[in-house]
Amino acid sequence: MRRGRYREVIDIRDDCVTVSKIGHRHTEQREFPRLWARVELVRARSGGHPSRLLIGSHGKVCEVGQALIESDRLSLGRRLSELIGATGALPAGGKPGAAPNI
Repeated sequence: MRRGRYREVIDIRDDCVTVSKIGHRHTEQREFPRLWARVELVRARSGGHPSRLLIGSHGKVCEVGQALIESDRLSLGRRLSELIGATGALPAGGKPGAAPNI
């Protein structure tokens, strides 16, 4: 019953990415500047273990999607990369017109 109340909310705004983890007894909230935020999918070292989906910036990292099945975690990772990099992200090398480095 307690697990049913757990949820994660990822709020992506022009300047900030906020990850809120809301549980039965506590709420944890992390903020990352969108300009520097990166999404990373870390594959498991051995088969049968889930990957880890991370959002991070400046040495701070937050894992999201732990309760998802693998295919949903991969899909979420792709979508977060699209959304976080869509606005405000510097192109590779900081040069206008270059592809984003995500």
